[in-house]
Amino acid sequence: MPESRERSELLNELSSLRGRALITLITSDKKPSELFATQIAGDILPLFYSLLSQMDSDGGCDLLIYSTGGQIDVPWPLTNLLREYYTDINVIVPWKAHSAATLICLGADKIGMGPLASLSPIDPQFQVQHGDKPVVGAGVEDVYGYYRLITETLELDSNGRSEALKLLATRVTPEILGKISRVRREIRIVATNLLQLHMGDHTKIESIVNALVEDLPSHQYLINRVEATSLGLPVFKLNDREEKLSFDILKSYIEETKMNEPGIAIDFGSEALLEMEVNRAFVETKERSFKFRSKYVFHRDGKVDKQGDSWQEVS
Repeated sequence: MPESRERSELLNELSSLRGRALITLITSDKKPSELFATQIAGDILPLFYSLLSQMDSDGGCDLLIYSTGGQIDVPWPLTNLLREYYTDINVIVPWKAHSAATLICLGADKIGMGPLASLSPIDPQFQVQHGDKPVVGAGVEDVYGYYRLITETLELDSNGRSEALKLLATRVTPEILGKISRVRREIRIVATNLLQLHMGDHTKIESIVNALVEDLPSHQYLINRVEATSLGLPVFKLNDREEKLSFDILKSYIEETKMNEPGIAIDFGSEALLEMEVNRAFVETKERSFKFRSKYVFHRDGKVDKQGDSWQEVS
C-alpha cells in the first residue's frame, strides 16, 4: 500500500468511481534535473508485471501518468504487457505526459485529459559535445530540420549544400548521425504499432504519426486536449469528480517529491553533512507501492553526492 494513506484512499476512490483497475506511473521533474529528475526506463517493466500478475483482470485498466519522457523502447513492451491482462486500456493525464509518455498514450484505447493536461511531439533529445565547447542539447528532428533547410529551403548550389553538410558533420559525428537516423525510423514504427493496437484507419494513423514525429514545431510544443482530439487521438474529458481526484493524486506525488521546490531545504544543525533518501519515481496501485529511491549526501558547502538508486517496494 502507498505510504500515504490519503493517496491510497484517493486511488481507491478513483478506481471505484470509474469501475476499473488503476495503476500510477510518476517520474519526477524536480530541479535541478541532473540531481533529482527521473525518466521512464525499462526497469519499470518487472514492477508492472509484479502488480499486474496479482490484480483482478476483469474490466478495464486505467494508467494515471505524469512524466516528461524517457526511453523510447519502453512504451511498446509496457503497453503489450498491460494488454496481456486487460483488453481495455485507458490513460489518465492530469498534467504532463510528454515524449515517451506520449507514446504510451498512443497505445491506449482512450486518453482521459484534464484541462491542464498536455502531450508533446515525439522527438528524442540528445547531447552533443564538440571539443571543449559546452554540451549542446538537440533533438532528432532538429538535425533533420537542418538537413531539410539546406536541401529544400535554401537555394544552394551543390558546393553550398556540400559545405553545409560538412559543417553539420563537424558538430555531430557520423556515428551519432547514423543513430539519429535509426532512432527516427524506430519512433515512427513504435508510434504506428501502438496506434494499430486500437485503430484500423491507416490513413488516420499515418496523419497522427506525421504530426507527432515531424510536423509540430518543437519538442517544447504542448498539445492540449482540444488539439489532441483534432489530431485524431481518442481523447475524452474527465468528469469533474474524476478530474479532481486525478489531480489530487498527482498533487500528493508533487508534495512528496517537492517537485515545485528548487532543490531541498536542509537543516544541518551542527553537522558538516547530512545523508538523505529521496523518492524520485513511483509505480503504485491502491494495494502496493514501488518507489524509486536515491541516497544523497548533502555537504554544508553546497556539494551533493548521489550514492545509489534503487526501486523499493514499500509496505
